[in-house]
Amino acid sequence: GAAAVDAALPHPVVRAGRSVNWMRLTVLPALLRVAREHRITHVMTGHWYVAAPALIARRMGVVDQVYAAAHARELMKNMLPGPLGPAYVAHRRQVLRAVDGTFPVSSYTGDLLRADGVAPERIHVVPNGTTPERFDNPAARAEAPRLRARLGLTGVPLLATVARLVSRKGIDT
Repeated sequence: GAAAVDAALPHPVVRAGRSVNWMRLTVLPALLRVAREHRITHVMTGHWYVAAPALIARRMGVVDQVYAAAHARELMKNMLPGPLGPAYVAHRRQVLRAVDGTFPVSSYTGDLLRADGVAPERIHVVPNGTTPERFDNPAARAEAPRLRARLGLTGVPLLATVARLVSRKGIDT
């Protein structure tokens, strides 16, 4: 269904057709072709490891700036445990320090970037967002007073969240 979604957008979408497992190694030729063909000057990657080939394109003069989204899990996870682990972490840090800007999804993730040596002026927290109207359910809203009464929560604040219950998520705050 991606083609229908892409066609409805007000800008061109070019899909490189690479599997996630091999993307780090195969995205550079596609990026170079697309950047030259569409005269792209700025690259925004969804993950740090895709920023590595974009940095090569920047070094080659094909693009001007490279930005990367940052997610806590990918900053905390070492994909190469064992003797290669330190090299993986060093590579991640090198890439994140080299991009023109990072966009972590939370202050916590921004702190992880700072711990990896990313300059604070290159960290721009942009929380994940949604369109609340998409999730409005009039029937559930009508049922809410009865649910609150049944649970003994009438007249007190009530917050619902969906998340893993781990301390770093800050659910208690």
